[in-house]
Amino acid sequence: MLRNPTMYKGNRKRDTTHSRALLLGTIDEDNEANVYNEEACDVLTQENDDKIKQIGDKAFRMKDLASDISIEINDSIKIIDSMNSDFSEAENLLQDSMTKLAEVAKTASTKQMCYLILFFVFIFILLYYIFKFFY
Repeated sequence: MLRNPTMYKGNRKRDTTHSRALLLGTIDEDNEANVYNEEACDVLTQENDDKIKQIGDKAFRMKDLASDISIEINDSIKIIDSMNSDFSEAENLLQDSMTKLAEVAKTASTKQMCYLILFFVFIFILLYYIFKFFY
């Protein structure tokens, strides 16, 4: 059957208006639209509150993590500074030892140099066996 175009157009406009009113909650037909709108707002508000709480929890965890990282960095800086001073002391000690060895090499005879080399070889062998048997 053919429909009357004017009747179809009128129904379509009414349906569109009714749908828009239901969506926006402006129809007072049995307060269905208002109840639906209020329920939708409540659901959306609850979802927003949940999301805000989740974001707040994540931000709090990130703050704690950043604080822990800051503490770790400060501790690492202290350790590095301590190691730097220890290495500087060791460098000074080695420079002094090399200076003294250079003086010994200039003034010592061949016999004294042989004794010195044998002494160092003996110390290294002794340390090797100590570490091998006890560790």
